[in-house]
Amino acid sequence: MSQPLHNIELTAFNRKYHRDVDGIINGEVLDNLEKIKTYPIKIGSEDDLAKEVARIANLSMALGYKLQDENRLLTKDEVYVQIGHSASLFKAILGYLGN
Repeated sequence: MSQPLHNIELTAFNRKYHRDVDGIINGEVLDNLEKIKTYPIKIGSEDDLAKEVARIANLSMALGYKLQDENRLLTKDEVYVQIGHSASLFKAILGYLGN
């Protein structure tokens, strides 16, 4: 959900860069977990969950179209921010489920 090119139209730009974006940090993320910053998300209901999923998807979509407009790949810093969105949501879901 936080991969920007998963949230935009499948254009020539998306086709050209999708694999590259997927692989930007594949080889380094486990060695740099400290770069993934989480933030508090409170989920108290399924409606809250749906709103958070939509919020993160919208952030990712906006970034995807920005990348397309600027004809560039994600920076590593942007990748870690995106991972932080997903990690924060996952942490909130676990809290909601009581795990």
